[in-house]
Amino acid sequence: GRVQLDVPENAPDGRSVPVFVETTLPMVSNDYVKAIHIVVDHNPDIYLAGFQFTAALGAASIDTRIKMRRTSYVRAIAETSRGELWSAATKVFVTLNGCG
Repeated sequence: GRVQLDVPENAPDGRSVPVFVETTLPMVSNDYVKAIHIVVDHNPDIYLAGFQFTAALGAASIDTRIKMRRTSYVRAIAETSRGELWSAATKVFVTLNGCG
């Protein structure tokens, strides 16, 4: 429950799938989310994106769009400055292939 992944369970077009990730993890100088990683299990390159953060932001969230090759799990992994990993995953059903 520390990472929330908001992605539609049904994506009619894999070329543009909206993704929103936010965390309830602390964002203070000695304990903060330093990165959020997006992974799609069945894409040609499963590591889709990485976003870097600093404690000065006060909150860690991203709002983006991704491409998906086919039905797959989308995973969001939050990496903290202490080396902890927190994650969330959702299976997304893709109708139209977005990776060609």
